Amino acid sequence: SGERSAYRIYLLTQTRIDALAMGAIAAFLIRSKNFLKYPLAGARILFYLSSAYIAYFLYYDGISKLNDDYIFYGYTAIALMFASGILVAVCKQKNTVTYKILTNRFLTTCGKYCYAIYVFNRPFVNIIRDKVYNPNTASAILGTQMIPQIFFTFLLFTVSFILAFLSWHLLEKHFLKLKKFFPSVHSNKI
Repeated sequence: SGERSAYRIYLLTQTRIDALAMGAIAAFLIRSKNFLKYPLAGARILFYLSSAYIAYFLYYDGISKLNDDYIFYGYTAIALMFASGILVAVCKQKNTVTYKILTNRFLTTCGKYCYAIYVFNRPFVNIIRDKVYNPNTASAILGTQMIPQIFFTFLLFTVSFILAFLSWHLLEKHFLKLKKFFPSVHSNKI
């Protein structure tokens, strides 16, 4: 019943607590007063190692809910990559390649709209796959299904990004203006 237990790990939040913990640790470190005193070489190394591990899965096995190895180790690697990437990006060491990659305009723009992209993405996966383009039934290009999957991902991201952009400008930024009526007791700007 390996597939069944692997699917539970994919599905259930409590079995993927490592990702939540890594995000919480990163947030805690960033908010601490001594954050910039610690060397971030370890965070950079973790970022590159976890990125390489994910690239390995992409190249050899692909990312699949049915791949036990990816489910057991891949999601943890993704969480580690993002948590360490955030630590490196906020460290303000502008001369590093990692900092330049993680703070480029495209990624910071995606960060601005990330929650709405997250919200709109899931409902549109099924709509686009069922009504517009299904990468699983598309013909292999150059002997691989990776190209149809990349096209599907690009299409889904484009739709989600446009909706997130509209949501931000039509709703969210106007609601955020209301924060001035609810002052924070503790504000720690980075």
